[in-house]
Amino acid sequence: MALQKTELHGVWQTAEITPVAPNADARAAQPGLYIFAGNHYSITVVLAEKPRTARVLAADAGIDELREMLRFGAQAGTYEVNGDELILHPSVALRPSAMVPGSEAIYSWSLEGDALSLRPVSNNHGSSIRNREIKLQRVA
Repeated sequence: MALQKTELHGVWQTAEITPVAPNADARAAQPGLYIFAGNHYSITVVLAEKPRTARVLAADAGIDELREMLRFGAQAGTYEVNGDELILHPSVALRPSAMVPGSEAIYSWSLEGDALSLRPVSNNHGSSIRNREIKLQRVA
């Protein structure tokens, strides 16, 4: 059965990130929101290896602490669904390479109740999550 675009509509939060390839490292799921509405999407995620703290706001924070604070991803644009493929077309993104005309990221997706699974298939802007499955939980 082909999944429908309207099944994605809503707000989803990151619940789990699972390695799916031998060379993929495990990563604890950090906060993230995925929003699908109409033909548009917005994604904002923390990419840090561990939970961030308010320590980086201190005047004496080191460069490594500041780098860790800035490890997040953000993008928005339009999307389409083709069977079990979710195709994202970013129009604005934190990473400039994601905004190159014609840029897209393709995920396979599956839905079980309020649990959405995304597995990166391909992109042309250097994803850091290629070998991981992202599991999301619907929140609205």
